[in-house]
Amino acid sequence: MHLIERRLTDPSLYLNEIERLHRQLQKNHKLFDKKQNGAQFYQISMHRNKIAKMLASSVSNHEYKLTVCHQNWINISGKKQPLLSYPITDRIVIGALYQAILPESVSTFHDTLYSFIKGKSNYLATKSVCRHLKKTSQANNNGHLDLFILKTDISDYTNSIPISPNASIWDKLKSLMYCCDPNHDISQYHWDLIVSTVRPCYYTPEGHLAQNHIGVAYGTQMTTLIANLYLSSLDHNLSMIKDLFHVRYGDDIILIHKDPETLKTAYLELKHYIKKHHLSIHPKKNQWIYLTKAGRPCTIDSSFVGQHQFNYLGFSVQADGSLRLKKQHTHQFMKKIHARIRSASHLTQKLSMDKRGSAICSAVMQAMKQDNPFNIDDLHRYYSQHDDRRQLKQMDRQIALWVAQASCGIYKQSAFRIIPYKKIRSEWHLPSLCHTRNKSSSH
Repeated sequence: MHLIERRLTDPSLYLNEIERLHRQLQKNHKLFDKKQNGAQFYQISMHRNKIAKMLASSVSNHEYKLTVCHQNWINISGKKQPLLSYPITDRIVIGALYQAILPESVSTFHDTLYSFIKGKSNYLATKSVCRHLKKTSQANNNGHLDLFILKTDISDYTNSIPISPNASIWDKLKSLMYCCDPNHDISQYHWDLIVSTVRPCYYTPEGHLAQNHIGVAYGTQMTTLIANLYLSSLDHNLSMIKDLFHVRYGDDIILIHKDPETLKTAYLELKHYIKKHHLSIHPKKNQWIYLTKAGRPCTIDSSFVGQHQFNYLGFSVQADGSLRLKKQHTHQFMKKIHARIRSASHLTQKLSMDKRGSAICSAVMQAMKQDNPFNIDDLHRYYSQHDDRRQLKQMDRQIALWVAQASCGIYKQSAFRIIPYKKIRSEWHLPSLCHTRNKSSSH
């Protein structure tokens, strides 16, 4: 019996998936909305142990078959994407199948892949880039940094992966099955189960029965596995190019090298692989960057734009290896803090200046407290993911200025003459993003 088949006889895989779905639906306030044959999900969850054993037995006996699902369309980051809607039990079985395949699949992926893997994230991908910049700078006696960077991504990636019967994805999946268990062949039933999760039959919104030849639709965890697997060989191929640093997160790829010609050779390797696998690069999203700490223009190749920082996976990477959140996120955060200050100022108009200032600082403290249910959204990112202390200090000073202005009613820089910055910190106890970040990083 193949290893995947043995794992699928274990009810704990199905139980884990029921509990994961329970947490997900509870978080989205849909615990009582999801139904199958008139039964709500919470009723299935209440009998989770029994359901898990029944599904494990049904799959083990080669009896369970996925039903025809339904296609819907949703907006993801402003793009319309197809989403397949499955019955609850199908989602549980597909989730169990994903768990059964995952351990060996992760071991075949290259270290430079950071997407959809437990313990990895877009933040860790970006931090690895920062470490490389610091390491390169430290290797130079003068601390200079001269690097050539290409940021690129693949057009409509998951929707472009070929999944027709003769597509290469099936050979990749068969190779993965061999890696999982070289001594046993997977049964036809279990192989068909895998195929039906990757290339399911579904009803379109108009009621027509369809099956894709191109494109892995969103709807299950298997989509993320295919997204990682399909370009896995590319990750290994790029790692063979001497001194090339690269990271992949789904369809986002970054290549870094000290020599522009080597970088362009790597890009040709990338383009050849992409074309061979019936995908395409998004040409307008290609960014050729010459990165220095001063942001000097590139004199040896005009296709590279001189910069001292660049955006990657939602962050702003600085040439010195420090990490900031993108300007739009910082502006949103500061806007919310300013709104809290204005609200507190309005409610404390009749208090003395000292009492008013303390009350406003208390409101800011509640907004910036990590364990407070009324804190600002994504606050943790400023304590755990933002390590440019210079920018945090600037933000701290701006917040203190708003407090001073709201407390004394003078909406100019001169508000600090009436209420000194030190007083706002030491007597009114205004919290500091920079100090809290320092404490968080020391633990």
